[in-house]
Amino acid sequence: MDAILEVRNLTKRYEDFSLRGISLEIGRGAITGFFGANGAGKSTLLKVLAHQAPPQAGTVRVFGKVFADAEQELKNRIGYVRLSPTATRPSSSRPISPTGSTTSPRTYGSWTTGGS
Repeated sequence: MDAILEVRNLTKRYEDFSLRGISLEIGRGAITGFFGANGAGKSTLLKVLAHQAPPQAGTVRVFGKVFADAEQELKNRIGYVRLSPTATRPSSSRPISPTGSTTSPRTYGSWTTGGS
């Protein structure tokens, strides 16, 4: 398999919670999701994978590289959207476009038709 993400024996500990022995491989072109109960470690795992929280043990390779060796290159190639955005929202209920217009954005009925 041509893995874009490889995790081996990952451990991340907090005072009241820990992930232990996580190993996984995600191949090129795969669509992957993490499901589990609240507090199961999904967000913690994603933070470690995105190099936002250091693991206590294990290795994480993204596109075959570790962040310590290629941090800027990897950050340029991946994207991560937090569950709770830190930016404040506009006070108006109308959509605002990048040009400052408050016209309604076009909606699409499906991915393939392009129409509403």
